[in-house]
Amino acid sequence: MGTLAGYLQEQGLDEGLLRRHLQTPDPDRYVTQEALELLAGLMGRSAEEGQREPTWQYVGRQIAECGVERNGEENLVTRG
Repeated sequence: MGTLAGYLQEQGLDEGLLRRHLQTPDPDRYVTQEALELLAGLMGRSAEEGQREPTWQYVGRQIAECGVERNGEENLVTRG
């Protein structure tokens, strides 16, 4: 839920609508650092210059890249 809340906040969704959508009076409690890292990976954002990619950002990137068709073939990425 935190990843969705973080995404909707980034998109500028009205806070009242966000609370109703998530059915919680405090959506910020779900927006953890891990949720924001997962969102960054899902959105294809790169890690900070000179920084190691956080685990959840890597996971999000793998989810986003898995199943993406390239030249008519599925691109199944494995960690090696």
